[in-house]
Amino acid sequence: MKFPAKGAFNVYDKTFRNAKGKVPWAFRIDTPHKGAPTHHININPKISGVPDPHIPISSAQFSAAKFAGKVLDKANRIALPVAVAIDIGRLGLATYEDYKNGTIRNVVETCASIAGGYGGGYGGAVAGATIGTAIFPGPGTFGGAIVGGIAVDLVDLLVPKN
Repeated sequence: MKFPAKGAFNVYDKTFRNAKGKVPWAFRIDTPHKGAPTHHININPKISGVPDPHIPISSAQFSAAKFAGKVLDKANRIALPVAVAIDIGRLGLATYEDYKNGTIRNVVETCASIAGGYGGGYGGAVAGATIGTAIFPGPGTFGGAIVGGIAVDLVDLLVPKN
């Protein structure tokens, strides 16, 4: 996510690069400008297939999107390091338990759990992004990825473990 001088934010699709090696933007929440007299969502025409699509939004929606973008940017900066630290702690505890008991069972289970968590979250995000893209390219991709990644984690929490 990048915060341009004028708009609320740009969302980039980091899964691929263009011919020049740059990451293309997927969509942006933008302020009024020549050719678009209101706040709007601008979707990359290469993704939507519509030349220069501008979807009007209210100034309140623009403000909310700008605030949400800043919150998500901050969360993005801390989420991965926190998750990795927690997983290192889990693995350390499992190693300690196995050392005490002379086994490797806890380490194997913990490693499988960590790998499954990251793999499931990624798979859920990809599935959500795919569905979101089919419904509403650009913002739907973004929202679907978030919902899909969270949904997998919620299912994991709700399904009883042996």
